[in-house]
Amino acid sequence: MPAQTWTKEELKVWNQFNPDSINDFVSAIGKLKEEQVPLSNKAYEILATNFLEKQKELIESAKAEPLETPNAATCMEALKKNSEDEMAISHLVIGTENKEVIILDQIGTAIIKLVFAMRYNLNN
Repeated sequence: MPAQTWTKEELKVWNQFNPDSINDFVSAIGKLKEEQVPLSNKAYEILATNFLEKQKELIESAKAEPLETPNAATCMEALKKNSEDEMAISHLVIGTENKEVIILDQIGTAIIKLVFAMRYNLNN
């Protein structure tokens, strides 16, 4: 699976990080989460930690790592192109834990379409 690169919004928060204002950084990352901006695993880990020293340690270690997040497939399905015949040409559709839906070509080597799935509130 291709790695997910960090969003512009999250990168902006990371680039504005000041070691003297960790609470502001954590608040800014929390706000992005509330706005349903896809976040890196490091950002979620920082939000899950309540200890200031541990947050600072995680932030410093994240700055030394590549700006991408590993991506894992959570579901797959074959989408038939022209007919329901078992031997018909199909495209592999993959759902990832980073809320992506990826449609591959019929060989399975190239991405035709990549979209982000949004979470909808069905209670309204």
